[in-house]
Amino acid sequence: MSRILIFGGTRFAGKRVATDLATRHDVLCVSRNEIEIPGARRLVAQREEGFARLAGEKFDLVLDFIAFSGADLAQCRALGARYIAISTS
Repeated sequence: MSRILIFGGTRFAGKRVATDLATRHDVLCVSRNEIEIPGARRLVAQREEGFARLAGEKFDLVLDFIAFSGADLAQCRALGARYIAISTS
């Protein structure tokens, strides 16, 4: 079972991905929304607060549905062995 961190996985495509992954992996969703994802743990926080609270943790995979800049990407890379940025813009 892999440890997977998802930023912004509570709406649209992120919610579907998080729900599916949570059936087979240890999933933590960081979002400012208080939306339940069946089988996933949730950390309700703004992006920067989420990074601060997760400092020192490591994940097998980090999925980011809300990256806005290169700095956002660098912060996520520090948390996981693999990193995937998903954006509509």
